Amino acid sequence: MGKKEDIFNLFFNLGKSTIEVAEELKVTKQYVSKILKTEYLKQYSVEKEIRKKENKKRRTSRKCESECHYVYRDRPLLPCESMGTLAFIKANRQSYITDKETGELKFDKTRGGTSKDLPLRYHLKN
Repeated sequence: MGKKEDIFNLFFNLGKSTIEVAEELKVTKQYVSKILKTEYLKQYSVEKEIRKKENKKRRTSRKCESECHYVYRDRPLLPCESMGTLAFIKANRQSYITDKETGELKFDKTRGGTSKDLPLRYHLKN
């Protein structure tokens, strides 16, 4: 097989990136991209859109996981780490009640004592 067929097979059939194809065939990534654009333009455009959508889904799921990081902590905070107010409230949501008049989250005093570092109320931004 020629290099063009190898590029086609690696990129479309095996789903490798242009960089991976270039490394495997010992050519530049620009050469791989040029072959894909000149020889297989229609297929390349479709494949590129599909990969963009997959990557967008992957990025949004990672972002969601990182935003919920403190809610599902598997270890306690280290002494050198800190936690923001909103992250603390999310992690301890069961200790807060919503004030119906103001819409603020207020610490439920029936849950126990408080310290000066504990946020007693938090205004949710709409």
